[in-house]
Amino acid sequence: HAIGDIAQAQSLESIRKALFSEGDAQVKFALITALGAIRSPDGVSILQQYIYDSDETVRLAAVKALVAVSHDSASEYLKLALDDRSEPVRRMALLGLLEMGPAKHVSDFKKAMQWIGKRELRHLVTLHKGAMIPHLKIALDAERDDLREAALDAVTLMSEPQRVNFYSELALKSRRSAMRVSGLQRLVDL
Repeated sequence: HAIGDIAQAQSLESIRKALFSEGDAQVKFALITALGAIRSPDGVSILQQYIYDSDETVRLAAVKALVAVSHDSASEYLKLALDDRSEPVRRMALLGLLEMGPAKHVSDFKKAMQWIGKRELRHLVTLHKGAMIPHLKIALDAERDDLREAALDAVTLMSEPQRVNFYSELALKSRRSAMRVSGLQRLVDL
């Protein structure tokens, strides 16, 4: 059978055995991808060890597979991947956690303040709208000017009542005077 043909729940044990004895990164990548296609929470115990693999493509495949499983049991391993040395691995882990439920992962979002960008913020706000408000507040208090601007830009994707509330709070409560002024200007522009 081709590896793509084994992406069924009854294949978990066969995939686990094959991964255990496999040293080739391309084969591990294909096996891990098959595990992700199965989307079974039972695969998490197999996948979790590959977030530490020496090969970045294997680690990224493991994180993508954990995201595909989309089960609470995968969350703890995705949180560990937030500290990976590879930016694509960290990015996939964060996006996966937030797609599982942004409200549950506000503190995990703080780990991304050094590297998250405008594209990711816009994507997350497009998906989750108002559920991303706590995350945007964190981004607006970040040390990076570009991240604060990206967060302000992402607010425009929310409904008008959400924007009014957000900008009002920003104008009244931000510790940064430039953000208070931005909040006021954006309120006037609405």
